[in-house]
Amino acid sequence: MPQGRIILKSICQSKKLANLKTDGARLLYTWLLPNLDINGCYSGDPDVIKGQILTRLKKSIKTVESYLNDLEDKLLIIRYELNGDMFLNVPDFKDKQPQLNADREGKPSIPLPPPNLLQTYSRVNQDQIKTNSPLSKVKESKTKVKESKEMPHHKYGEYKHVLLTDKQYDKLIKDFDEETILKAIKILDEGIQMKGYKYKDYNLAIRNWPIDEAKKKSKQKSTDEQMHDDLQRRRERDDRERVQ
Repeated sequence: MPQGRIILKSICQSKKLANLKTDGARLLYTWLLPNLDINGCYSGDPDVIKGQILTRLKKSIKTVESYLNDLEDKLLIIRYELNGDMFLNVPDFKDKQPQLNADREGKPSIPLPPPNLLQTYSRVNQDQIKTNSPLSKVKESKTKVKESKEMPHHKYGEYKHVLLTDKQYDKLIKDFDEETILKAIKILDEGIQMKGYKYKDYNLAIRNWPIDEAKKKSKQKSTDEQMHDDLQRRRERDDRERVQ
């Protein structure tokens, strides 16, 4: 693989990059480019990206995952899983690298994304291009419905069994609180891992028994902390009485 890639100055005017939530996501995108193979592919595992791309920045895995989710939501990358491994692809990579030479780079080891993902990317981008045309106003509501159906699901939990879109995750936090949701995700993820539970809608699944279990654990923790505080006060009182 060459020592670097071309970064066109038009990147400064990119609306997609400007719409990213953080400068960290923008930095990750530019630092990814020199490391992509000739097909624009790289590992999509946040552990690998943390260790090999953001090596010296001391970012947490959760932060790196949030950067990848943001890049995926803005259609700057496609993420896909094959044989248990996570990969990513920059769909317009070849268009912006006019000097690619397969003979100098050797055969890439990362498999290409499934064709249906590339078709989805192309279709969504065409919809965005057409938003400036007069007909786009007529089709706007239909386009929004289509995009909502194509919103990517991200994997949550230690075992990555819980699938939620960003919109679903944000709504869960709004309806409850992040600490409770993270506990509920952990409970559901571990339940799937241990007992093989299967769900068609993880968003609805979380709102049932995992939320109840998470609340029980939070309540138990509060009770245990209160008992600990009471015990500590009694010990301090006994100590004072002995001194007197």
